[in-house]
Amino acid sequence: EIYTLSLHDALPISTDADPNSIAAATKSLIVVFLMKYGVFTNFAAKLHERIMTTKRNSADIKRSILIVLVLFLAIALWGMVIAFHGMTIDNLWITLGASTAIGLFSGFLFWQRWQRFTHISHFIPNYAISVIFMTAIIADLFYGLNFAFADKESTTESATIERLYSETHHHTKRVSRRTVVQGEPYKMYYVEVRFRTGKKKTMTMPVRQWSKMHRGDTLQIKISKGLLGMPVIRRSGCPVDVPRSSYSRQFYRH
Repeated sequence: EIYTLSLHDALPISTDADPNSIAAATKSLIVVFLMKYGVFTNFAAKLHERIMTTKRNSADIKRSILIVLVLFLAIALWGMVIAFHGMTIDNLWITLGASTAIGLFSGFLFWQRWQRFTHISHFIPNYAISVIFMTAIIADLFYGLNFAFADKESTTESATIERLYSETHHHTKRVSRRTVVQGEPYKMYYVEVRFRTGKKKTMTMPVRQWSKMHRGDTLQIKISKGLLGMPVIRRSGCPVDVPRSSYSRQFYRH
């Protein structure tokens, strides 16, 4: 590579100059050369390195945000499965079994698309992530369509309380950017009932209603037929009637 220096870059050299002045002029040319091409080149290299580092950091931040969003999406999808199941009278294992079968099949179709997210070329981790998501999506579709297009007319069915219990859970508390610890405890109240058809169902209840119930009581529950044939419990705006059963009344005589 050939570099061209202008006359202004060097010190003037006269024809009758002595060797010392010629050496000084030569040193001046070398200094100018280094200043124009050495320093600037190093500066450009450092600037390029800083830009590339910034881009890498930006890409890492975006990927971290994407990972968090995907985790929240997975939690939301499976949370919807639990919520829909709480409003549907069905065999959970049958619904999950059918959803898992479809998820296992679809995993072979979509596992390669997860490579952009995981940055892993291996089949197994991408396939597993695809199955987890597709199983939840299919289960949500089953439950969601069954609930959304259920009959508007409902019937009232009797169900006998077989079990009353509560569970203690804990809130989560974030103490730092990457640390989440166990927070304050809270209780969830459950009632397990059996319908005349023999099907069992566990439902959550507000503590006010739960405290008035006893084993053997009969609940009057409004039920609609779902689109896919799975009965749907209509609880919104319909308080559960809790009459005393003959078993319970013998202990609560006035």
